[in-house]
Amino acid sequence: MEEPTLFDYWLALYRRRYIIITIIISSMIIAYFLSKTLPPVYEAKVVFFVPYKFPSISFYSPDAPKEISRHILLPPTMEEFLAPYIGILKSKALANLVHNKFPQKSIRDLKKDVDFQVNNEYMLEIYVRDKDPRLAADIANAYVRYFNKLNSQYSLIQTFEQIKTLQRQISENKRHLENAQEILEKFQKEHKIADLEKEMEQLISQKSIFEQKMKETEVNLKEANKKIESLRAQLAKEAQMYMPSELVTTSPLIENLREKLSDLEAKMAKLKVEYKETHPEFLSAKKEHEQIKANLAKEIDRVIKSRVKSPKSFYEKLRQDLVELYIDQQSLKARRNGYHKVLENIERRLKNIPYLKLKVKELSKEVERYQNSLNSLKLALEEAKAQKVRDIKTVVIVDKATPPSSPSFPICWLNILVAGMAGLIAGIFYAFLLDYIERKSKERKLKIIDLIKADKYWE
Repeated sequence: MEEPTLFDYWLALYRRRYIIITIIISSMIIAYFLSKTLPPVYEAKVVFFVPYKFPSISFYSPDAPKEISRHILLPPTMEEFLAPYIGILKSKALANLVHNKFPQKSIRDLKKDVDFQVNNEYMLEIYVRDKDPRLAADIANAYVRYFNKLNSQYSLIQTFEQIKTLQRQISENKRHLENAQEILEKFQKEHKIADLEKEMEQLISQKSIFEQKMKETEVNLKEANKKIESLRAQLAKEAQMYMPSELVTTSPLIENLREKLSDLEAKMAKLKVEYKETHPEFLSAKKEHEQIKANLAKEIDRVIKSRVKSPKSFYEKLRQDLVELYIDQQSLKARRNGYHKVLENIERRLKNIPYLKLKVKELSKEVERYQNSLNSLKLALEEAKAQKVRDIKTVVIVDKATPPSSPSFPICWLNILVAGMAGLIAGIFYAFLLDYIERKSKERKLKIIDLIKADKYWE
């Protein structure tokens, strides 16, 4: 038997056109009644986007007032930037948050009834289907709300870490600052540093004063020596004897008193530089100086009396004058030695001031560095704490989900259309099946007839 042609197929469909039409109409009627009997399903949609770039707002920076301005928020224009957000929307963490808010919706139902997509304008869309239109809209809006919450929590993780790090750095910086301040204070106390510039001016002024006093003392000492020599000659002439100075003014006690007097003169001169003459320490040194000077006068008087004795009144007057001159001489020598020591101390201090200034500057710079660092860290900590409580909106809602007024599923006309197309396909298939069965049946009948004819022929 020949193979069926295209015309045979069309002929088979035409002969069974009523069967095909019956199947199509039956499918459409069934679809219609099913669409009317199935419970309606409502679909709510929310449209939002995550800004490509958020405006940076600082609360404590000097440029903070300039940063408080309005910015245009736009979505990213590349889909790869939106892929992570789709991943967060599909995450189990977000589904759990929504499920906790709407326990009537299981996580499985949420994954089945919620769809996420990116539209042609690079905005995110969330579709939620449910039999309750209000619930569908609430779930859609909840997804956006919890999506914003999750993004804020992710950013807070970094903020909390920054706060911990800043607190640790502040504690460490405080310790370094205290150590630097302690070293600076110890150095200043050790070298008696207050204001080096002012001290330098005072030392230069004191040096000039003591140099002048040193010159005056030298002049007075020379005059005293001349007077002593003159008076000694008169005294020797009067006593008919020569009295060497060693015999008159030298003894271990006199040398000891002279040394003490010299040290006290130096101490008093030094105290004049550091304190006023009304200072208790200066008054104590002055009192001791007067006492030693009186003791020195007694000792010199005793030595001279032991060396020279004369009942003459003029001689006695000369001797008393000589004693007073010796006392003045020793006092001037002690004062000269004291001034010399003070000048040495002033000179040494002046030479040391550049080093002290450099060292104080270095230590002060170290303190200032730690102080500035501490202030910056404290400012950064306050900034981080302010950012922590800042309510950041990571999403911009374009279209908020509202309860739909009409169901989205089932769509009656679409179901009827699909059922009609399915009925058409089923009818065509059924027609071809009947045609195939009919052709096979005819082939078998023809074969049987041929066999019968062959048997009769052989008989």
